[in-house]
Amino acid sequence: MPLPARCGRQTAEDPADGLHVHALIAVGVNADGHREILGLDVATAEDGAGWLAFLRSLIARGLSGVQLVISDAHTGLVNAIGATLPGASWQRC
Repeated sequence: MPLPARCGRQTAEDPADGLHVHALIAVGVNADGHREILGLDVATAEDGAGWLAFLRSLIARGLSGVQLVISDAHTGLVNAIGATLPGASWQRC
């Protein structure tokens, strides 16, 4: 998959019980220049372990050749990118 791959998240809260959930999302750009959703996962914590598991699941499903990842500067996410996508450049959005 050519560049860029983008990882992001969306947070929602249930006001009744205060439960926070995070949607972890990866979007890539295919050879034709069209965006594709590469993966989506829901987690109760946005931490490094969650991002690491999410990115490893994408790789297990065949993700390869990532050249650039654009994301926010969440420390756990940046560390997970470095651990799972060697050679990929990272840029803060």
